[in-house]
Amino acid sequence: MIYLLPLLATVTLACGPAGSGSDAQLLQNPTFTFDFSPPIGWTFFTTAAAHPTIANSVAYSGQSASLADANRRIQNDLDNAILKALNTLRVQAFGVQYALSGYTPEDIVIRSKLKIIDMAVRVKNPLDVPQQMLVGSYVPDFGAVTFLRTVAEVNSGTPYRFKGTVRVGNAPLATRGQWKNIANEVYKNMMINARVKFYTPITVM
Repeated sequence: MIYLLPLLATVTLACGPAGSGSDAQLLQNPTFTFDFSPPIGWTFFTTAAAHPTIANSVAYSGQSASLADANRRIQNDLDNAILKALNTLRVQAFGVQYALSGYTPEDIVIRSKLKIIDMAVRVKNPLDVPQQMLVGSYVPDFGAVTFLRTVAEVNSGTPYRFKGTVRVGNAPLATRGQWKNIANEVYKNMMINARVKFYTPITVM
């Protein structure tokens, strides 16, 4: 899924030291790359009928309700992270665009050792219904989705990881070192506020 998100932003040379060596190289329209697992809100759950192999399927706390909602969450999280990074580094702006690729939200069932409430059952029985961590469900980890479960009742399996790319367009010249400063702020904002789980730093290319 690709987003073209206009920002009122122009990178200025006030965003930190220019650096030396390769960090002094001037870049216009850089690319940020990183390996990550998506936050729970970047996934969605529609109906139990969409997941016939997983009994008692319900939305996990924090999941989006549709593909469109998940896309909006991604857009909002990116906007917030990048704008905060620019503001932190006192970057003035005008007309920069950026695009994210490498990830498309999916309709998934997330299961943990916590309990869920099945309202249909609750009418008959006031007890909560324990979640079964079935094969085909996904594993949450501190707000991110990290594995597709391949063994029941085990919190591991196939890594749910993606290679993300953010391409910046219509941007003025700045050094690689300055773009690294911006990327580092975006990393912190996305990790803390959006709960993206990063496996690599954001690389500036």
